[in-house]
Amino acid sequence: MTGTSVPESATPTIDRLAALIPDELMDVPGHAFYSGEDGFAGRSRLYLLAENPGSDGTETVRQQLHNVKAGPSAYSAYATHTWKPAGRIDRSVLHLLRQLSLDPTTVPASCLIFARTRGESDIEGSFSRLADLCWPFHETVVSDLGADVVVCFGKKTGAYVRDRFEAHEHIDHIVERNNRGWTSHTHRGRDGLKVVSVTHPARVDWRSPAADVSPLVARALEGH
Repeated sequence: MTGTSVPESATPTIDRLAALIPDELMDVPGHAFYSGEDGFAGRSRLYLLAENPGSDGTETVRQQLHNVKAGPSAYSAYATHTWKPAGRIDRSVLHLLRQLSLDPTTVPASCLIFARTRGESDIEGSFSRLADLCWPFHETVVSDLGADVVVCFGKKTGAYVRDRFEAHEHIDHIVERNNRGWTSHTHRGRDGLKVVSVTHPARVDWRSPAADVSPLVARALEGH
């Protein structure tokens, strides 16, 4: 259920969520937690969900879990960089959260698929299977933290999450004010949960006024 307070006993911890990570993904390169304990504790109206980790990092899901548990509870992978310099994705996500007046360390963030690949095409044939394996983790985050809004990076992630939450009612959109004119959309699903499918920050700099998706996300949080 969304939009309700979360009893302390029901609050998911890193350990509880870690138990939902599929065994077959624990020892492959990848990340499940883009926020630390503070991001997955208490109530959060917003959940950030990328498609899957990219680039060439070799840290496994198991190793990253260990590092997150051993590190500070106030952690955001978008603000603290342990294996790569800050990139466009990081700068765009931090811009979005600043516009929403949110501390990155308090916002739960993850990837739909935990396994790392160099590019989206590398998981094209296994996307649905891997997403299905990881889904219990994400469903628990949304349910237990009472999230109202799930922000999905890119159309593919957005389509999968909309299907899972039966978010078929289109209620809002924003169009880039440039020659490209890419569009981001908000759909409403069961229990009023909103899925915001935004342009992918690996391809789009949200800091540009012409491509800023933060007004769309703000309207979703405001109950547009």
